[in-house]
Amino acid sequence: MAAKDVRFSTDARTRMLRGVDILAAAIEGIVKVPGGLRVDLKRSDDGTPVSLEVDEVIAANPDKVEQAKTNPKAVGWFVGQVMKSSGGKASPQAVNEILKSKLGL
Repeated sequence: MAAKDVRFSTDARTRMLRGVDILAAAIEGIVKVPGGLRVDLKRSDDGTPVSLEVDEVIAANPDKVEQAKTNPKAVGWFVGQVMKSSGGKASPQAVNEILKSKLGL
């Protein structure tokens, strides 16, 4: 089978790369296990993946979501809430990237 020439728009490439960056920021380690690899995601002290904490903060604050969509600087408020819920254990940079992706910014 011959290889196909696949082209993506600039917007699609940007979104894919942002997704790769988010995933890379969330990975704590990759461990070789029998049959393949295991990817460990960063977690807060209580064992919750950071992305789940982000989801909880977003779901609890729909009014703030609308504010963040009109004013992207408002994402900082969400970062603070996730940091609070994680006890300061989450990476602010990872939280910021996850938030931007989930909010479509």
